[in-house]
Amino acid sequence: MQRTLLVLIAISAATACAEQTPLTPPAANGPAFNFSNGPATPGPIVFRTEDDFFLLFNSDPVTGLTSLIRLPDPPDDVLPCGGAQPLGPADLQLAFHPNGAINQLLVGHDARAYLYDRQAFRSAQQQGGICGAITSLTPLAHGTVSFVAHDNDTFFSGTRTNAFGWSAKGTVTAASDGAALRYANQYHGAVAPDGSVLHILSRITTAAH
Repeated sequence: MQRTLLVLIAISAATACAEQTPLTPPAANGPAFNFSNGPATPGPIVFRTEDDFFLLFNSDPVTGLTSLIRLPDPPDDVLPCGGAQPLGPADLQLAFHPNGAINQLLVGHDARAYLYDRQAFRSAQQQGGICGAITSLTPLAHGTVSFVAHDNDTFFSGTRTNAFGWSAKGTVTAASDGAALRYANQYHGAVAPDGSVLHILSRITTAAH
């Protein structure tokens, strides 16, 4: 199993087991890096920037839902899938450690979230990748959420147990009847230095207001 944000894969090579997918937009002006927060003495190098790369993507076999956070409105208008819009804005912080580990923190507010039927999304993804699923399926619900995502070894240096995941909460509107629903998404995992999966939790729930 690949890990997300934490299992990261390119959208063009996304597979059904992937839970978070980075989208690679066309070339644009580079981000404005901020190195002012780095320590003065040897240690982690820290910078912050806006992120347009990481899509939060997970599914819950218990509730039968798949969630994608940060797609634009409409979702099939996202740049890497032939559309014209980038991912929704989010703030990214990276801390580079001397041992090769990279800590990552990603924070977003008023990010768009879309819910799909898990089985239908998996089938469409197997046929046409994530873009094929996004462009061919109608979401069950959509709305806005706030999220905090983390990864203490983003590109898996193998020097430590890697803990990763995110929490997201907000309100979505059901496509079937327009009902407002409370949305909660918890995705957390841990991978040992040898690559073995120690723990995975993926929980997506909705409830009436």
